[in-house]
Amino acid sequence: MEEQLKEALQIKHEISTTIQKLIDKSVNKQVLGLLQGYENVVKQFGKFFNQEGLADILNKKAENSRVDLCLLEKANNKDLDRCYSIIEQLYARIRQLSILVLEVSRALVPQRSSSSMVNVETIQAKISKHEYLIKLSELTLKDIVHFSNWITQDEN
Repeated sequence: MEEQLKEALQIKHEISTTIQKLIDKSVNKQVLGLLQGYENVVKQFGKFFNQEGLADILNKKAENSRVDLCLLEKANNKDLDRCYSIIEQLYARIRQLSILVLEVSRALVPQRSSSSMVNVETIQAKISKHEYLIKLSELTLKDIVHFSNWITQDEN
């Protein structure tokens, strides 16, 4: 019986040792798996939360308030078309004014005949030229008033 008891104790000891080894092996495997997952997470966060890398990323990003302000101040196509139209209108008015100035200058300076300053214009030609200047001046004034009204109307 003593021998059976010794064998039973030895078997019990072997079973406990085997179970302990299995438990240790299983726990080690679980802990290594968790540590491996933790290391993967640390690596991923390390890419985003490294001091220099984070500073670079933040320096490249725009402030939302600045972007919103730019979007509010940006002209749309309608505004650009209107601006282009105003420039074209101004160019036409400047052209008309330059013609008017040229014609007024011609009316004020008498025409020369060859090299002398003898006035060769007839009274009828002078009247015709003055009528043309008056019509051109009226047309220019009408365009300026129309353009001024157009600008003030669009501002309101």
